[in-house]
Amino acid sequence: GPAPFLEQDVGAGRAPDAETQPRASAEKAAPARLKGERGPLPLVAGVDIALDEPEEALAPDLAELEAKDAALADAVESAAATSPPAIQVQPSTLHFGGYQVGSEHKLHIRVTNTGHERCRIRVKGTTSAEFETRYKTRGLVAPGMTETITVVFKPDQWRYYYDSLRVSSSHDSNADIIVPVHGYPVINKARFPRLIDFGVCAIGVTHTRYAALECKVPMPFDYDISEVAPSSEFKVSPLRGTIPANGMVKVRIDFTPRQFTVATYSIRLHVSQFNFEPIVCTVNGSAFPGVARNAIVARDEKKLMDEIAHEDAPYDEGVVAAMRSIRFDSYAK
Repeated sequence: GPAPFLEQDVGAGRAPDAETQPRASAEKAAPARLKGERGPLPLVAGVDIALDEPEEALAPDLAELEAKDAALADAVESAAATSPPAIQVQPSTLHFGGYQVGSEHKLHIRVTNTGHERCRIRVKGTTSAEFETRYKTRGLVAPGMTETITVVFKPDQWRYYYDSLRVSSSHDSNADIIVPVHGYPVINKARFPRLIDFGVCAIGVTHTRYAALECKVPMPFDYDISEVAPSSEFKVSPLRGTIPANGMVKVRIDFTPRQFTVATYSIRLHVSQFNFEPIVCTVNGSAFPGVARNAIVARDEKKLMDEIAHEDAPYDEGVVAAMRSIRFDSYAK
């Protein structure tokens, strides 16, 4: 920068020349400023101070950057350790629930490349004679693309079958995804009712409904019924038993209302079948005044009309009304 104005230059009324002014003049001007004497602040000393500190001022910044780099490396390593697998298999388990002996049944598995690079899908198929794995190798699979594996089931008798297959990728051939394969007979499609409504019933009278359990395969199954929401107005029998092969069993449900109310009852059915989902059945019933009397009137009125219909000569409408009045007026009292 330019040389500072010296005291003698100010007194003489002229500015010093920056090229000819010696550095010694600037060194003499610095103490004059410190002593409180008049004169501008020397610029050379400020430049010297700024150049004397760079190494000490940058040292803390370098240490902070090294710490940030180390933290970033740890984060990258942690993300790599917790990254999702290179492939995804759907479904994770195959169920051949319900089959016909001697028939061929097929299910499919979808394998998707969920990684960021192309990979090869490797399959180790089933080993038993009843299961066959069909897969055609197509080379490298791009990210997001899907391959299909077909499993064929050919049962030769009514029993439970089990096998498994393994799926892996070329990026991680040691991490096999095991897909279990099950084959088993079922009693029938779920036909047990989910809701039974007795409607409005007479108080003190037992009303009965039946629910059937049917088996359409040549092997028996055990069943068990448990109460989920018990009620003293309902009764189920039998609570457990055996469904015969190619047969049917009936479950009896009785409703005996003991007061004028709306009753609710829930039961759960479980069958000794692999992968069976329990069925919950809700039973409703109600009782109101006058139901028993109305039922008796309806029964007797039907009986009267049947007697009139069997007469040789038809009755006049007035005679029929009189007969009904005589017989049923007592019920209204």
